[in-house]
Amino acid sequence: MDEDINKTLVKPINIILTMKERNEKNVTTIKQVYNAMSAQRRSQRGHKKEMQQFILLLERDMCVHWYKCEEVSNVVQDICRTHPDSVKLVNSFNIVILMDSTYKMNKYRMSLLEVVGITSTGLTFSVAVCLLAIGKENNFVDP
Repeated sequence: MDEDINKTLVKPINIILTMKERNEKNVTTIKQVYNAMSAQRRSQRGHKKEMQQFILLLERDMCVHWYKCEEVSNVVQDICRTHPDSVKLVNSFNIVILMDSTYKMNKYRMSLLEVVGITSTGLTFSVAVCLLAIGKENNFVDP
């Protein structure tokens, strides 16, 4: 498989179709493509944990972010990120802000909070995305 499989942004099903188009006898399954993509991400991450890699990528992409860790175990409890352009947009269009949360539907068993803004022309934009361990009031106020 291609070394830059994750950078191509091609859906796994399209990878399979292309491989079968090039070679009719190819028996690669979609599970094998997902496994190859996952293995490549793990090798790029090296010895870092997923959250450490995520924070590194946030810093690399210059996203505004914050996180809280549990004092004893140093495990990330809450993490929130926004893009600098989203900050500019929310400063310009701060009249209507929507917040929605799903509860423990991801592999980290954390609540996913998404904050969305609406422009004066009715277009929506992402303000922030947060993973929260516990949905308490102090998770929603400035630290």
